[in-house]
Amino acid sequence: MTPEQKKEQARLLKEGTGWDCIEFAYNVEGADIAALQARVLEVGSLYDYCQFASLIEAADIPLIQDRLQAVGDGNSCYLFARVVKNADIQALQSHILRVGDGRSCRWFAKDVPGADIAALQARVMEVGDDDDCYRFAKEIPGADREALWARIKAIQDTKNSEGPHP
Repeated sequence: MTPEQKKEQARLLKEGTGWDCIEFAYNVEGADIAALQARVLEVGSLYDYCQFASLIEAADIPLIQDRLQAVGDGNSCYLFARVVKNADIQALQSHILRVGDGRSCRWFAKDVPGADIAALQARVMEVGDDDDCYRFAKEIPGADREALWARIKAIQDTKNSEGPHP
């Protein structure tokens, strides 16, 4: 690194955003990847975690994934599974099955190879709305459509019995 790059890295490690650190790590040969990663995990967004892990070859994928699972939601776990090579798909799926909403479970089932369709469907039926169930039935090969249609009917029957909302 040039002296100017070293100075810029020192500044980023003190006050840089997650994205600033990602760009520097990606563009500057010899950058301190571990220190920049630590800064991303300190100040970056969940999206930044995914971007760092997917773009920076020397990123510590298990460390970033552990942090993501500690603070992330189903959508961030879905994105991590989609964009990060060597992500622990089973661990991400387990997290989604605990915290994911109907949409993130549906996306995971649709787009992540090896996803457990039955388990994700059960989560969608537990926490999703009728649209989530409909889309799961329509979009996911191997979905139990009869169970999903029954859940849609139950949700709609509940809505109808509650009457109009002001």
